[in-house]
Amino acid sequence: MRRKQHAVGQPGDIAFLLIIFFLVLIGLQGARSIELSVGGQSVAEGLGTLFIILQADGTIVQGESSLPLNELSRTITHYDTLHLEVAGEAVWQDVVTVLAIADEHRTTVSLEVLQ
Repeated sequence: MRRKQHAVGQPGDIAFLLIIFFLVLIGLQGARSIELSVGGQSVAEGLGTLFIILQADGTIVQGESSLPLNELSRTITHYDTLHLEVAGEAVWQDVVTVLAIADEHRTTVSLEVLQ
């Protein structure tokens, strides 16, 4: 007498579920947040917050002085939070570059777009 085999699942279904499983695990590991400020509302300040403004021409301003991009990488290491104000006309590649530097140093970012 032959026994009836129970189908566990198609190989394609199992592969699809494994892909979803690994994507969820990767997403949980790399989850970070960016605080946004809308309408000029202030963002909560931490003790080690670096405040910079990215102007339309790509210039980074910290306080009253200009900060070169290569100096930002060294400066950001002393802070745990970056508050980035971006001029509305700024090139977004510059914004991405600054965010990449912050990500490289595992710095929390709050982002505000100025109009």
